[in-house]
This record gives sequence, C-alpha cells and structure tokens, in this order.
Amino acid sequence: MQTKKTEDNSILPTRRYRSLWPYAGIFIFILLSVLIWGVILNGSLAENKVLFDKYFSHDINFIEFISENPDYSEKLDQGLKLFAKEDYRAAIDIFDEFPDNHTAMLYRSISFMKLNQHGLAALDLDRILNDSSKIYYDQAKWYRALLYLKLNQSTEATQMLDEIAADHGVYKTKALMLRNEINPKR
Repeated sequence: MQTKKTEDNSILPTRRYRSLWPYAGIFIFILLSVLIWGVILNGSLAENKVLFDKYFSHDINFIEFISENPDYSEKLDQGLKLFAKEDYRAAIDIFDEFPDNHTAMLYRSISFMKLNQHGLAALDLDRILNDSSKIYYDQAKWYRALLYLKLNQSTEATQMLDEIAADHGVYKTKALMLRNEINPKR
C-alpha cells in the first residue's frame, strides 16, 4: 500500500486509494440492502410457514371413498391405508400405479407435500384442477392455495383463497380465515 507522511508524521493513503472509498461505500450499501431484504423475506417465509402448518392437514375422509367409489380397487385401498399410517413414500409408490385416478392424484399430491416435494405435488393438483370432470376439485384448489402459501407465493395463494370463498364450497370458511390471516386489511 502506498502511503505518504504528513508534516506531523501521520500516514495517509495516497490518492489512488482515496478514489476507491466511494466504491467501498456503494458496496457496503448494497450488502446491507441485500441483508435487510433477506431478513424481510425470511420473516415473510417464516410467517407463511406458520400459516401453512396451521391449516395443512389431510382431513379428507378416505373411508367414504372406499365404500362409494366405483373405481375402488384393493391396491388403491392399500395405498390409502399406507397414507393413513403416514408411510407417504410407500403410498406414493402405489398411487403411481394409478396415474389417471383422481383419488390417487389427490393423495399422492398430499403425500408429496408431506415429504416437501412441492413441485411434484403441484403437478398432481394442477392436473386435477384442469380436468373437466371436477372430481376432487375443491380439495385440489384448497391444497394448491396452501402450496402457494408454502412456496411464499402469497399473491397467488390469496387469489385462490378468494376463488374458494366465492365458490361457497366446503373450504369457504377456512379460505376466508386463512386469507384474513395472510392479509388482514382486506
């Protein structure tokens, strides 16, 4: 480092280094901005995780499915029982044998959510939502909204919760409560 002595024998950096101070200031400003923004985002992520955990439950009663569904099969029943025992990996393996069955898609997506494989969960939920038969449509919409929340996509979650509340389905009350917790000023 080049320095120069002054009359009182103190050492000062040369001009070459003095010209770097504005850049160092800019760098520190950017670094602090990124850190502050990260804290804000992490706060939002933590908040969304708490809400997700509060509302995420697999409260679908699959026992009714077994007795009422014409597509019932013992193999699918085995997958549902594994799901109920929280053996999600094994349940997914069985549900994979029923690629076009809405019950298998729904429970596979919830299993993926439980295993934090959110991209795979979204694929199944979106397939159900885009199917014209509308089987498990309300459930898929609810879990998709929760998945948006988990992925910190609050805008998309809020929009879907608004749609659920407008549909007057089974999840209307939960959707209104969750939407108000995400955005209490609405």
